[in-house]
Amino acid sequence: MASSQESASLRTGALASHFRAAVSHFREMGSPFNAHLSALVAETPDLLALVADAPLGQPPSYLLLGAVHEQVLRAPDSPLARYYPSLTTAPLPLSEIAPAFLDLCASRASEITSVVRTRRVQLTTPSRASLVLPPLVHVAEQACSGESASLPLTLIEVGAAASLLLHTDRYRYSYEGLPEFGGGPAAPHLPPCAYRAMPSPPLLAPIPERRVAVDLHPLDPRSPADRLWAEALLPPDWPDDRRALRACLDLCAETRVETHAGDALDLLPALLDSRGGPCPPPTACTSGRPRSAPPSTCSSATPASPARSTASPWNKPASSSPAPAETPRSGLRDSPPHLS
Repeated sequence: MASSQESASLRTGALASHFRAAVSHFREMGSPFNAHLSALVAETPDLLALVADAPLGQPPSYLLLGAVHEQVLRAPDSPLARYYPSLTTAPLPLSEIAPAFLDLCASRASEITSVVRTRRVQLTTPSRASLVLPPLVHVAEQACSGESASLPLTLIEVGAAASLLLHTDRYRYSYEGLPEFGGGPAAPHLPPCAYRAMPSPPLLAPIPERRVAVDLHPLDPRSPADRLWAEALLPPDWPDDRRALRACLDLCAETRVETHAGDALDLLPALLDSRGGPCPPPTACTSGRPRSAPPSTCSSATPASPARSTASPWNKPASSSPAPAETPRSGLRDSPPHLS
């Protein structure tokens, strides 16, 4: 019995340390709202108990704050909703949120713990597309010469969540100090992105013929429950990201995506081998995993020449600009390292 109590005490202490570390993490990523709540949770054993059974490898801070946010989104008339910027344009002072937060967590404890046990942290932000676009265009350009020049492009997103990065050709982009470009009149507008050493950003994205999503637990943009969870994971004080997410999920729900649930290490070999032909079609793989900074890209097509191509079969205008000397860096507030 003593051993069981000691183990529970150690677990509670580890969770408290995790939430204390989350305070500075959320501040750095631009969410004072989640930072304030993390500080509250760190000093409240009853709140820490709600994430005692969080799955191994999942950040408890995101699971708990996402689960509570989901309950608030389901109950927009609750007292706690009046503090959430995602539900009101005039939220009550954050310094007074504790009683309402504790009340909702107590009254919906079973719902919150169910979400904590069954969901995974899949913070999915459309802003990542601004990071992925330049290297994706570079991969397509490098692959457009030689035997593979006329072959279709396959885009595979690993850790896809709701597959937002498979639609980079359908968003409207805004890079720091430059006019917006991309997409049509009704295209989702992405939040502005800062960049360095990118003298000539891409004006059009490659258009893939095949869009493939790989995830252990893919989110379906057509599912109200999955859409709600994707939104709940966004910090409540990120209004631009929230607007973009809703628009992008609407777009993704209308587009056919080949989705595979499972481990990428098991699935990718077959997916890559399914292309056929003596010269495999150009394939770009993007990682939607947290902390992918910069998002990784890989091409299965070997360029015929190290020189950068000036023609593209993927609707990228010809350009004589040199290749970027440095990968773009975004002002995007990305998902966290796994806090321990």
